[in-house]
Amino acid sequence: ALISASAAQAADVIVPHEVAPTVISAPAFSWTGFYIGGQVGNFSSKVEITDPNKKDKLFSKDDTPKPSGFMGGIYAGSNMDLGNNMILGVETDAVWADREDAKTSSAEVIGQDELETFKDSLKKANAVFAQDKTSDDVAQ
Repeated sequence: ALISASAAQAADVIVPHEVAPTVISAPAFSWTGFYIGGQVGNFSSKVEITDPNKKDKLFSKDDTPKPSGFMGGIYAGSNMDLGNNMILGVETDAVWADREDAKTSSAEVIGQDELETFKDSLKKANAVFAQDKTSDDVAQ
């Protein structure tokens, strides 16, 4: 007598499968949007007044102006990503620099007038060609 034993499974039996998790990818990078920013700082400079025909300086170190002051500004803009690596945008900024210094020499007054507060405002529109997450200005 021959005896054999084995496991059997019917073809129509449902075997549960573990569902693979859905792959979530990061959203595509876009330049579209509004931005705003600012900057603050200070500046300082040293001035030498010389006569090219003479080796000596015209004024002593203590008599020459040393302008210094506050600098700051704000900027804002908006870009629209048109696809195919093309971006259109507008931006504006305002920068302030407040400089002042006056020195008096026994011979004459140097820089008696306080330097005016410098205000600069710039508005521009530009077209940009973007490669990945960097861009190059095409027209301004």
